[in-house]
Amino acid sequence: MLVSLHTIHASPATWTFAPSKVGRALHDGGWMVEYSLGQVNASPEFSFPLQLIYRNNREQQGLFGRQWWCPQLESAVLPRGRGIIIWTMPSGGMVGFKEDPKRASDYKSFDGNWRARVTATRVDIVNAEGWKYEYSRGRMDSVL
Repeated sequence: MLVSLHTIHASPATWTFAPSKVGRALHDGGWMVEYSLGQVNASPEFSFPLQLIYRNNREQQGLFGRQWWCPQLESAVLPRGRGIIIWTMPSGGMVGFKEDPKRASDYKSFDGNWRARVTATRVDIVNAEGWKYEYSRGRMDSVL
């Protein structure tokens, strides 16, 4: 199985969707328009932007309709075949994970920066910097 991923170069700590583009034209094809919906201040140490993005080449249906997308609210973890999961980060980037052949519930990202522990309804994703994202049934529950 071939999985093609386009990682958006943005730190998950910033939560900002920032694809490669010139004006509204995307380097990977198509175009986009971005609207800022404001800033969420969850605590003095933790805040993030809310972006509403329109991509003319996006096939998925988002919370706001066809081709509209709020990366920070639509982060998800989904299976992509046997032993592979795909994480859509809050920054809009995508990270692929491969199952550890020795431990069926442990996964490691293709780039080696992230680890995931998977159960029937829960996925916990962590990195060496201490970020932990918890997902239930594919949707984000919490960030620690």
